[in-house]
Parts: sequence; structure tokens; C-alpha cells
Amino acid sequence: MEAALILFETNNYDYAENVLQKLIDTPYEPYLKNHTLAVINKTKRNFKSAIYYYQKACNCKPDSVVDLLGLSYCYAQIRDFKNAIKVCKTQLNDCSANDLLKDYLGNLYIQSNQYDNAEIIFNKMVESNGSNAKAFYSLATINKAKGQLNSAKELYTKSVQLSPNFVMAHYGLSVVTNYKHEGQEHILELEKLCNLRHLTYQDRILLSFALAKAYEQKEQYTKSFKLLKQGNDLRFKTLNYDVEADIAFIDNIKSVFKRNEIEMLQQYGDSSRKPIFIIGMPRSGTTLIEKIIGSHTSVYSAGEIDTLFSAGCSLLNPQTYLFDNLSKIKKEQIKALSDNYLTNLDQLSNQHDFVTDKLPLNFLMVGIIKILFPDAKIIHCKRNKVDTCLSIFKKNFSNDNYRFAYNLETLAKYYKSYEKLMAHWHQEFPGEIIDIDYEQLAQNPACEVPNLIQKCGLKWQDQCLEFHKTPGLVQTASAVQVREPMYTRTINLWHHYQEELVDLIKHLN
Repeated sequence: MEAALILFETNNYDYAENVLQKLIDTPYEPYLKNHTLAVINKTKRNFKSAIYYYQKACNCKPDSVVDLLGLSYCYAQIRDFKNAIKVCKTQLNDCSANDLLKDYLGNLYIQSNQYDNAEIIFNKMVESNGSNAKAFYSLATINKAKGQLNSAKELYTKSVQLSPNFVMAHYGLSVVTNYKHEGQEHILELEKLCNLRHLTYQDRILLSFALAKAYEQKEQYTKSFKLLKQGNDLRFKTLNYDVEADIAFIDNIKSVFKRNEIEMLQQYGDSSRKPIFIIGMPRSGTTLIEKIIGSHTSVYSAGEIDTLFSAGCSLLNPQTYLFDNLSKIKKEQIKALSDNYLTNLDQLSNQHDFVTDKLPLNFLMVGIIKILFPDAKIIHCKRNKVDTCLSIFKKNFSNDNYRFAYNLETLAKYYKSYEKLMAHWHQEFPGEIIDIDYEQLAQNPACEVPNLIQKCGLKWQDQCLEFHKTPGLVQTASAVQVREPMYTRTINLWHHYQEELVDLIKHLN
């Protein structure tokens, strides 16, 4: 047991797990064994196994807030928010432990788009403790998602005033600050924080991205890119990522999903036109396009739903994590997956004729979309490839879905693979995927927005041109930009970083 713990604490997780598995059926230290195995599996992102061991650890120690939080976190990672929330509602005898559970419960409500419930929790926290910087930070995040940017800025500012070293709150404040016109004092605060000795890895990443954004808006592009590189390098080190595995997966998709095989299965799909799929690389304009379409009274903007992507993944071979021959897919599977997806959409909104699903990586699942919903609209966002890659490189994404993003070489390789896959889909389904050019849309909205609405099969409504005034939640990296009228200032932004992007451009070409 001692050896297992030493291996665990020195990050030798596989060896530690092997030793612990040999001890698992012995009566010795049941809590410690299960807790350690839970943490190992959580770290390795084996969330279902982690849930199993966290449950056993909680059976041994029902009042262990660490294990309850770990269990709830793992449920959230597999999008089982119902159970994640249930765990966080556990009442313990320790008031400070209950506060921790309540705080995470509020964050779960944010993750699952239950903003009103989250707001109630954090407002109560602020009422009971006016110096709770974390609660003010969470309220700011809610206001940002709702488009109430001035309120968000005030709340982030309050949070950093209460806790000057609270780096996440400083990062949030940087997102809603335009340093071209304000925020010089905040830049000095961020630089001062960088000099602290005991910053966590995550804090250094956040500070790098925050300062990079500030210096870009100050038009100090060399300084900005240096910090961008620093933040991306730090983030990339935390990931065990091999772009070749993703390229192999995309090659597998191209080899398996052919029109003839897909058409054989479409008879079992659903004829619903309710879903509108918006796909493309991240930062290519998917949020903007969803905001425009979602301004129509017949459309509900659901944001990034992972149900369709999960449906596609459920058809992967569990040994190879690749798609097998499509002939192995049964009609019962197709009906179950399409029914489940539509049920999910109805739960989000049963009052609208259409629901947008703008998970960018659904470009991998066009074949699945064509099987499950042959008549659904698929809108593909296209943007200048260097601007797209730069915009990706500039973002510290809130999840690990875009692990290719933090290294310019892997980013270029992934982008090239994406281009080849989209060429494949257009070849297999000519005229059935609607390409929307971001630059044309931004430069000529009076013409392009009505064209987009028409291609979606919708009647024209004037408010679609004033999308930035439409209320609604936006959780993505574009939460601030889509609250503004259409602008063109990011077109050809890469020219300011031309020297730093020489290798990226070489790989892309």
C-alpha cells in the first residue's frame, strides 16, 4: 500500500493502479484504496471507472466532501448533470463542507444552462457573506453569458477587489474589458500577479492569455504573441495529445462514410427538419451564425449540444475507437439515437419549429447526421484559414475538446485534415451542405444575412439583421463579440502576426 501511494504521488499512475488492483479484494484500507483509484481514473479521464471507485469511497466515508465533489465532477464530465446535481445536494454536518458542495452545485447549474437556479444560489451566498469573492465571480460569469456585460464587469471588479490574487476573476475581467479604451491599471495588476512566486500552472496559463489579449488591443502585437505562445505552451504540456490519432480518425471517417452506404440507412432515419446543424472549425463564425438564425422567432438557439456527437461516438468500435463498416449499424440503433436526440431538443424547447445545434466538431459527424436526419439543414462556416488558426491559438478554451489548439504545428495539421474531410462531405453530398463565408457575411450583412435565412428555409424577419440585440445565453468564447453589431476588424488580423506565424502558414500551405 505504501508503494502504491508513493507511485501515485509521483504521478506513476499506471504502476500505482496495478498495485492497488492487486490489493483491491483485501480488507486492508478499503477507503484509501478506492479513493486513490478514483483519483487516478479521474486524472486519466476514465470517468465511468472513477465514478465506480468514488461511490465505493463514499460508502466507506459518507461525509467525505472531497469524494462527493470528485463524484459530482465525474458525472458532469459525462454530461450526467442529473446525478451530478443530486450528489451536490447531499447535506453534511460540516457547514464549510456544505458551502463547498453548494458552490459546486451553482457551477453545475451554469454548465447545464440552468442559470436562474445558479443565480439564486450565488445571490444567497453574497447576501450571507458580502466578502465571498468566488460568489461574485460566479455571478459575473452568469451576467456575461446573458449579455449583461456592464454588470459582469462590475461583479468581476468586485471579486478582484475582495481577493486581489484571485486569478480566475482577473481573467474574467480581462474578457469583458476593452484595453484599447480602458484598463491600463488592470494590465499593471496582471503583470504584478505574474511575478508572484507560488502561482499554480492554471493561474500562469490564465494570466498569459489575459495579458496577450490586453496587449493585442493596445496594438503591441509582438508582446502579445510572446505571451500567447507562453500560455499555449503551458496548456499543451498538460495534455497528452497526439494529432496523428485525430488524423487517423478523420481518415477512417472518409473511408467508411460513403454516400451509397449512407443512403441504405437513411430509410430508418427521422424526417424531422427541426435540428439545424452549424458546423466548422472553432472560431470560424459558428456562434455569429447561430445568433443570426436564433434571432428568428421560429428558432431556438441551443448552443453547443453534444448529444449528436455522443450518438456518433456510441457507434465506434470500443476496441479501436474507429468506425466499422456501416452495414453493422442496425435500424433499431438509428431509431433509438434519432428519437433520443429529438427528445433532447424538445426538452430544450418544444415551442419552436427549429433548434440550432452549433457544436463545431460535428463536422466529424456529417455522415451520422445524414443517416439520422436526412432532411436536416447543415450549415458549414468557412473563414480565412490563417485567421481561423490564429483565433483558435488566442483562446484558452474552457474544456479539452480542442486539444490540437495549443501548438501551431498540430493546429495546422488538424486544420488540413478538417479541410480534406469537408471536401469529402461536399463530394459525397453535393449541394446538401450550405457553405457560409464569414468574411462575406461580415462585410456585406445586408445581402448575406437574408441569403442565410432563406437557405435555412425561413421567412425573412428584420430582427435577424440586429442579432446582437436578441436576448439569449452564449457560453462560448464568442460571448462578448456576438453582443456587438457586425464588425470586420478581425478580418486579416493575422497580418499583424505575420513573422510569428511563418511556420503555421508554411504547414497550412
